Amino acid sequence: MCFGVSDKALFIARERFLKLKAYTMERLPLEDVKEVILSRERGTWVWLKWALLFAFGIGSMIVIAIGLMASPTVNPGIGAVGPVFFTVVGLSMLVDNRWRLVLTIRTKKKDWKWRPSIFDKKYEVKALREGFLDACRYVHIPTRRLDLVNEYEIQAFWKWFKDHAKSGQIKIASVRSKLHKLCDRIDVELNYDVKNGEPYMVITANYARDAFPIVEELVLAAPKIPGLPIKAFKPRLEVGKTYIFNGIEYPLDEVFFVLYTYEFDLGIEIYADLENIDEQVIWALCQDLLGEYEIVFGFRYMEILDLTDQPDGLTVHHISELFAHVDDYHRLDID
Repeated sequence: MCFGVSDKALFIARERFLKLKAYTMERLPLEDVKEVILSRERGTWVWLKWALLFAFGIGSMIVIAIGLMASPTVNPGIGAVGPVFFTVVGLSMLVDNRWRLVLTIRTKKKDWKWRPSIFDKKYEVKALREGFLDACRYVHIPTRRLDLVNEYEIQAFWKWFKDHAKSGQIKIASVRSKLHKLCDRIDVELNYDVKNGEPYMVITANYARDAFPIVEELVLAAPKIPGLPIKAFKPRLEVGKTYIFNGIEYPLDEVFFVLYTYEFDLGIEIYADLENIDEQVIWALCQDLLGEYEIVFGFRYMEILDLTDQPDGLTVHHISELFAHVDDYHRLDID
């Protein structure tokens, strides 16, 4: 199985049955694709296949053992290998289902599913899946990761949260502790809208790329809590002429940037007076300006350089305009 992604369609190349190096190609226009889901193989039939093979193998071994006890002079021969084989295969299927995930491309007409075979190499399968999901994100196809946290766990968390919120006061420490049982890389914050002062809750992945899908699944399933909107990822923050980091105020009058592109990648070069502003401060500033999602997925490269390294004649922009220029790039990219 091979996957391809362009700005117009998804492509699925599948090897034809019993024909080596012969493939069929399916083209799925982006407007027909609803979402891409990575989930664990579940259902009654999965467990039934394992249970039948395992039970048949154990049952056969018991029957052979009883037969040997009744007729100790009889040699079971190669027939004794069969029950052991079925037992091993049953156990292998159970272990295999713990890592063998199902990739589903859901379209308006049908669902395309891909399951790796038991003989596929795990690292190759993982690289194919992760690369395909990243490419789908890049062309703005909704992706869901039900392999990291299942729907039952999400529903159980929100049921607990609704009961917790009925008291009228949200205890962030309790919510954080409950979330850490789902994934210790996600966190929660209680923020207030600058314009109207109303509270809202933010579920964050703390910039951990592989935890983003968990946050998205949680917020997607979040209930409507009156007076408390629930949002995904740390939001963008507006900054003025100065930026406060660890209690120290830094002037931003000499912090500039320029965007550049190489093929499909967006890069950002930051030019600043590094004698007075540390690179760590600049990086934290960019995180606040772009927000959690854009700082992880909005560009591919960022380089922080000193003002003295700025080439002559290069057109730069003030750092306060960074999020607007990144938005313009992605808006043109989509069009």
